[in-house]
Amino acid sequence: MPPKKETQTFVSDVETWNSFISSTNHRLVVVDVFSSWCGPCEVMIPTFKNINLQLDESDARIQFLAADADKVPAVKQHAGTSKPRFVFYKAGKVVGEIHGANAPAIVKFIMENVPAVNVDKE
Repeated sequence: MPPKKETQTFVSDVETWNSFISSTNHRLVVVDVFSSWCGPCEVMIPTFKNINLQLDESDARIQFLAADADKVPAVKQHAGTSKPRFVFYKAGKVVGEIHGANAPAIVKFIMENVPAVNVDKE
């Protein structure tokens, strides 16, 4: 049996953040920006798992991160309240942001912005 894949990868330092953002290629990166005192949004994990199951070749098309804004300056500007914030990146640039655990809006944004299958193989 293959090892279980974690739905989100936790980022708590600049080096790890830079590594993920610089290696995204064409993938859509969904970042749950949280503060240390609040923690990541756990209510969205089932939604993210479902998206991974729905998408063909999801590993090549989407990456879910949870970034601690207190330790990763690049996402600090997106933190600030107890309301969850989800920031979407493509090719290292912010392409969207959703405030709150609004699953329908997040799923809609992902499905409209996730790259097509085999985009890296063209």
